[in-house]
Amino acid sequence: MGEQEEKTKFKIGEAVVHPIRGAGRITGFKELETEGTLRRYYTIRLLKQTTTNLMIPINEVDEIGLRAAVSTAEMDEVWTILASPPEELPNNYRARHKVIRSQSHTGNIQEIAKIIRDAGWRKQGENGLTQKGNELYKQGLRLLAAEIAAARDIPLIQAQKEIKAHLRASFERINQPNQVDNLEVAEQEPPLCNQATQ
Repeated sequence: MGEQEEKTKFKIGEAVVHPIRGAGRITGFKELETEGTLRRYYTIRLLKQTTTNLMIPINEVDEIGLRAAVSTAEMDEVWTILASPPEELPNNYRARHKVIRSQSHTGNIQEIAKIIRDAGWRKQGENGLTQKGNELYKQGLRLLAAEIAAARDIPLIQAQKEIKAHLRASFERINQPNQVDNLEVAEQEPPLCNQATQ
């Protein structure tokens, strides 16, 4: 087993991100036999889910898109993106929803930060977002906040407050200091530290 473990990409306790399911932490390894073949899996506790583990085949992490959570250097880039001027989203709501949904699920934190910034600006503007667009925006916001929370081992609500602060910096440049208060903040979540089990 030692030789196999050397080939694993992630270690127990490491914060990781699934492109669809979001951020979590590696809690261990598990072996399962499927159709006569013994396969090894990562078990991952997703943020906000304390009883259900996600299982990912160790040899399929690249294909699935499982990756390490954001680094310090990447975090700095995320803050810069959130505070920068937005790019305009499509006026057609179907096209806009498609952009928000697809960009939120790229698994790339910089792309998620861009769409949160752009959708956040649209949300505060005269045209706003549709109900569906607002739901997609919230989903993307949760993905972004969850990764930051997992990477830094902080509560989810603190991560969302930091996102809010960086968006405010951008809004204030065009004299909209109060509009960012509409940014939703999640319920209190405990840090992920010391909750991984082998």
